[in-house]
Amino acid sequence: MDKDNPVDCFSWVKQWHTVSGPDAGPISMTTGKPYRGSNAFVLSMTALMKGYQDPRWTTFSQLSRVNPKAHVNKGEHGTTIQRWLVSDLTKKKGEKGKFIDFPEMARLIRDEGRKSEEFRAFPKFYSVFNAEQCSGIPPLKREKHEAINQDEYVTKISRSMGVPIYNDQYENAFYRPSEDAIHLPNRDLFISEYAYNAVALHELGHSSGAANRLNRTSLTNTDGFGGETYAFEELVAEMTSAFTSVALKPDEEGMNEFIEKTAANHYKYVKSWASAIRKDPNCLDKALEQAQLATDFLDLHGGRLSLNDYNRKHGLDNGVFINASGDIQVMSEKQLASANNVAESVNEIRNFNTLHGRSRGR
Repeated sequence: MDKDNPVDCFSWVKQWHTVSGPDAGPISMTTGKPYRGSNAFVLSMTALMKGYQDPRWTTFSQLSRVNPKAHVNKGEHGTTIQRWLVSDLTKKKGEKGKFIDFPEMARLIRDEGRKSEEFRAFPKFYSVFNAEQCSGIPPLKREKHEAINQDEYVTKISRSMGVPIYNDQYENAFYRPSEDAIHLPNRDLFISEYAYNAVALHELGHSSGAANRLNRTSLTNTDGFGGETYAFEELVAEMTSAFTSVALKPDEEGMNEFIEKTAANHYKYVKSWASAIRKDPNCLDKALEQAQLATDFLDLHGGRLSLNDYNRKHGLDNGVFINASGDIQVMSEKQLASANNVAESVNEIRNFNTLHGRSRGR
């Protein structure tokens, strides 16, 4: 972000595609599950810098589960990631059930009448190693994924969210909250299908933050062009576009054009991003969290993520349901309280969110 060349500042988007596509995203070696949010970003960038082609990562202790004779190669250093855990304040240190995960906390609150104030969330840091830093592990077996139809994917998201896309611009691309609509240049002004759709996903990322959707404060309570909140929202949308468009399988020419256009349109925000991150070291994590939520919201509307999977990840504070018209709708705070039976009041839900470090922006 401190570079003078605007294209260099946005080259991470291309790099993200290189190391985080459907066949290459960082995954746990023992469970096969993909890493999410800031952990996925950190591990992908580490893989890029180190040249790792294997997406599998493991802790030192987990390695023995893969093969008792497996080991980390001499001289290798791990990469630090974090996992959020929950402490049950009613239990003593060393007592069974003292430390649990979020699903277990939700179960205790929902099924056993526990109060959200009885729990406190905290991050635990781990050091993980890439498979290429280890010996004695089985070779990687990659699953092949078919590229999705780009136009169908973007169109499905647009229609499902009720956000029309108008091709009535020559150079500008923007989401206008007052009309809940996106305005883009004509398709023939883009060199490739990917470049057009990646820009569309950026603007759809903005629209996900509308008050009737995820109610993201950086969109709904913006401080206007040039402000830090405005720049933060652009960072969230940029990351959302990068995360969602990995499934589009771009060609080299289309990717290069997208980066050039992105750099030209958004380089003015780079210094604001850098300044915001220096002032608040957690700024990037906050943007990544919001971008991951927005990505899952778009994938839900695009049919790449099921309703159950979305609610399993975000149902406690960003739950969704299918209304009588068959449309996906974000639950109100009252509906969330009723559906999850997590709290006795809206205030308890807010306290719960505060305890585990997440905010709905309401």
